[in-house]
Amino acid sequence: MNFVEFMRKVDGREAPKFTRKTSDTEYARVHVQNLEHCQETLYVGSDYLLRAFTWASTPQGHDYWCDIQHGHTELGPGDREFIQGLIDYTDSIVQGDEGDWEELVSF
Repeated sequence: MNFVEFMRKVDGREAPKFTRKTSDTEYARVHVQNLEHCQETLYVGSDYLLRAFTWASTPQGHDYWCDIQHGHTELGPGDREFIQGLIDYTDSIVQGDEGDWEELVSF
């Protein structure tokens, strides 16, 4: 069960549907600090944005996310799409790395 499916069961609401417009290359440049904070940003609010990922490493830049964090602008559909894509990309990397890690540590 992924986070979206979990939230759908907890809240009883339909999870948002996202289509990715950002390439994996752009996501690979973003340093994710806390994947759970990325998820919380989508479903709870921008209070979790500060420690979700390094803002300056995104195509939008530091000031863009800073304005959202401080309430000068709101998290829009494109922002939510970007964060969901970042979560999906990071999940795919972590799942791929787990197999490699097991190969490295098995004797």
